[in-house]
Amino acid sequence: MSQAPTAPRQRAPARRRGPIVAGALLIVLAATAFALPYALYWHALKHLSEPAPQAQQRYPDALRQLYWTLHGGHGPIRVRRLSPPGFARELLTDPGDGRAASVPADQRLLYRVAYLQRTRLPSRTGTLQRHLAQAALAIRLSREYDGAGLIDYALEQDRFADGGPAGIDAAARRYFDRPAQSLSAHEQVALLMLAQAPSYFDPGCHRERFARRYAWALEKTGVASTQTIPARMRTGICARGGGDPG
Repeated sequence: MSQAPTAPRQRAPARRRGPIVAGALLIVLAATAFALPYALYWHALKHLSEPAPQAQQRYPDALRQLYWTLHGGHGPIRVRRLSPPGFARELLTDPGDGRAASVPADQRLLYRVAYLQRTRLPSRTGTLQRHLAQAALAIRLSREYDGAGLIDYALEQDRFADGGPAGIDAAARRYFDRPAQSLSAHEQVALLMLAQAPSYFDPGCHRERFARRYAWALEKTGVASTQTIPARMRTGICARGGGDPG
């Protein structure tokens, strides 16, 4: 008996193939968006020196809280555990208005400690590579430190005085001739506000500029003081010479 010829197999209509192709493309794009940040992250940190340095001193909770509040933190000190895709998503959703207030306090803290630890990274000539490496290091730090450890490291390694050794204790001895832990809250604020720009706000060179910044810092932290410069603060003479009142 002869078999009846089978009908040729028909292709799916273009209208039915369209959603399938679109869905496949969306899956590929989603996988790429997830995998690419991880690839950039691991590439940036492939030569990272280990282990991560730790602060040698633990500072009082009150001093840590002042630092946290001054740099935009609210409430308890909390640093999120960042991931490369989540970090990339935050960059894309950032308003990009250039204001420091638009950057979350935990990210600002991570960026600062990453900058202080930049010697852990190999030297790079390109600006983009340098920023990528520091961003990757900030993500790594969010997994290596808690908030208190990050602030302790910043207090120990950042510069709070123009010239001389790093660290808030070195600045406290220069300006007050005593350790930072023995200072009052408004005296500690006077040192904390000098971080990242100690020469610009140096009270010996720029007394009025310091006073304006100090008033802002007191308001930001909620510390009460009627003094434009702490009474026990030794401003001395401008080491650079030619200081101006502004």
